[in-house]
Amino acid sequence: MKQGNLEKWTDCKSCENLLLFSELVNELLFDYSIPSNRVATLNSHFLCLDAMSAITGIDNNGVPEGTLKPIAEELFNALKVDPVFADLETTPLNYFVKNDKRGFRIIDNISELNYLELKNAITSIHTLFFCEYKYFDNLKQRIKTIIITNDTHQQLLLFRLVKSLLTEIINIGYSSQYIYYVMDSCYWNPQTSINKPNQIDLFFDNFSLKNKDFKVVFIVDKSKIYKYMHFSHNVELHDSLAIKTGMHKESQFINIRKKKSFITVDTKALDFYSAAKNARTLLSLDISIYRLYNHEYRYNINTVKCGVYEENTFYRVSSPKSAVSHKKMPSNKKIQESIEISQKALEVACKKSYYDLPLTLIKAIEFHSHSLDSISKENQLLDFWAIFESVLNISNEHTSDRIQQVCMYLVPILKRRYIYSLFEQLALDIKTYSEEEYQNIIVSAKDKNEVVQKICEFVLLKDHQGLRESFLLRCNHYPLLKERIIYYSDKLKDTKEMYNFVEKHADRVKWQIMRIYRNRNLIIHNGKSMPYLNLLIENLHSYVDEFIEYVFVSISEGNTIETMCQELFIKECQWNAKFSKNKRELNADIIKEILSY
Repeated sequence: MKQGNLEKWTDCKSCENLLLFSELVNELLFDYSIPSNRVATLNSHFLCLDAMSAITGIDNNGVPEGTLKPIAEELFNALKVDPVFADLETTPLNYFVKNDKRGFRIIDNISELNYLELKNAITSIHTLFFCEYKYFDNLKQRIKTIIITNDTHQQLLLFRLVKSLLTEIINIGYSSQYIYYVMDSCYWNPQTSINKPNQIDLFFDNFSLKNKDFKVVFIVDKSKIYKYMHFSHNVELHDSLAIKTGMHKESQFINIRKKKSFITVDTKALDFYSAAKNARTLLSLDISIYRLYNHEYRYNINTVKCGVYEENTFYRVSSPKSAVSHKKMPSNKKIQESIEISQKALEVACKKSYYDLPLTLIKAIEFHSHSLDSISKENQLLDFWAIFESVLNISNEHTSDRIQQVCMYLVPILKRRYIYSLFEQLALDIKTYSEEEYQNIIVSAKDKNEVVQKICEFVLLKDHQGLRESFLLRCNHYPLLKERIIYYSDKLKDTKEMYNFVEKHADRVKWQIMRIYRNRNLIIHNGKSMPYLNLLIENLHSYVDEFIEYVFVSISEGNTIETMCQELFIKECQWNAKFSKNKRELNADIIKEILSY
């Protein structure tokens, strides 16, 4: 989370919700935001499409009917909290119905429904609520209303709508880079003053949902591309290009050196980043076809300079970043500590002769490295997933299927530090906002754990309510920070609420793991992948890194994989026993205990 450039914001008070909107878009699309603060892979609309895809696989390709259950469960829960449908008399939930001896009734739990009943419900919901761009239009209208009225009591609602909006726009086909570019040019580096809430139209005017014509230009090494060009009919080779727009960045781009040439590709796309991606994909395919018959040929089109023409405008587009690179690098100190733990784990595994454990750990390290190096999103996903199955020794010998075995151990690992990670990030956000305010809150804290503890106490404990309210009054120009503190203090006010908060996160993680597994099977068995694969890989990468860290720490302490899994089971039982039923007011000791889980 960071503050935008407010130099052109001449009336922040009347545009507070617009400012919150711009801060939300920035955070949700920022490459190095923590996973919980990133754009979601799917919203209600695309969960419904995911379910429709599963239905097609079941009906046409022999996929087991049980595949639909977790997708339908996630869709059902998403629809219950989707603000787009909150004011409708007839909600999508009315179509989850059971007709039995008790009569025709709306159900409370999808476990009551068989496959055919789920299929009828999902198909009807898709037809009635998600056809064409109906959902996008509803999101757009709700967001505009909240921003234009500037009702600050609806900021939490605005957050949920914006998160769903970004998922919608990205899955429709707009690149996340383009959305960020629009937000930045409209609000964080605008050419005109921002003083009216209706300037939200500046953002939405850039999303017509219609393809446009683009000409994509690459600067290439003529000597390397020349052979391939003889066999391509999709591109044109030019020794020079005339200036078209008169823009300075265009003049710089086309001023090439000797031995360099241009290739151009005409394409249709929703935005100029997507146009560049389309052109790179086309050229990469052409080169791959050529390499079927010329094995020695090498040329990586992803690394060359790229520009895009849209009518009389020219854009520079940087080389694409792999989804696995969307992760903040740890400090040198943290890297050193992690390496030492990894080395110790390998030494312990070797000394105690844990059969093939050393080899298992080495394989996990290699799979991770292969994924980082791969240029194929599909291979990245397969290599990352292989880490789970190899380390956990997943097999078909047990009664539970493979995905259930992975979830059984992976979910407890991924949820254990959830609260800690949220407040660790909040500490950084407060420090970014004001070093002085930050120091006043964490006074006497000796290390990172104590800092997180102090921030957590400041936000959640009644003893700090006066200081907290005073702080919130001072950060009106940072509405996202303000809203997040209010949200945490409301949702995490006692042990029962905190338990439910963590378990809801665990459910989301489980559904995401299952979705990753379905996409893994889709790649292996059908050679296909879903359009949201990039977002899946970002999540999967963070899951893998947390998993590997946990495994190496556990092995370095003398555990085997078997005893590690047993220990996970024990901790999960203790967590449930201690916090699932008893509702207790929070204090410093309870917070410390929860943060340590």
